[in-house]
Amino acid sequence: MAIEIREPTLLDITFIGANLRPEDYRETMCQLPAGTKGSTAMAAIYYDLPPGWSWIAYDNGQPVAVFGFQPMTVSVWSAWALGTRRMTRAIPAITRWCWGQEQRLIDAGVRRLEARTIEGHHQAHRWLERLGCTRVCELPDHGRDGELFYLYAWHLGAGRPTQNSRYRIRTHVPENPQAAEGAGTHPAAPAAEQDGR
Repeated sequence: MAIEIREPTLLDITFIGANLRPEDYRETMCQLPAGTKGSTAMAAIYYDLPPGWSWIAYDNGQPVAVFGFQPMTVSVWSAWALGTRRMTRAIPAITRWCWGQEQRLIDAGVRRLEARTIEGHHQAHRWLERLGCTRVCELPDHGRDGELFYLYAWHLGAGRPTQNSRYRIRTHVPENPQAAEGAGTHPAAPAAEQDGR
């Protein structure tokens, strides 16, 4: 069975939150109050997701990653992704899906996507660079205990990266069959930050 990407459900997003891979757990929990449970945080996040801008990837029917885009300002949105240990197999499909959303984002007035990721999360750094993001700067003391984060930016419309990737991602992006008519409209206001477990 191929990787499937569908709209998020509360049950599946809390499952992912309760089973985060160690790197995503570390990255997420240092941004939340001590003692926060992953499934509880993800349930709260679910209700703040802007409609039509977040998805879950399934591997053989099991939810392995949740990802999406969220407005911070009119023209700058946050890109985020969290997953279980089985997320790796879904990364190529998630990447193609994200590339397939680029024109929708541009049509919604987005010029730049930003992603923040913790130092040492090497898979996330490689993936963001393969996706087309550039590391912009360091964010010292970004976590609750002073953890260092990096800020990445994807300037929409700048073209696809051409370097080889260990993920062997094809550069062809299929049409998004689930993009609804008018789904590229900009949400009225930014929602809460999506870093949670």
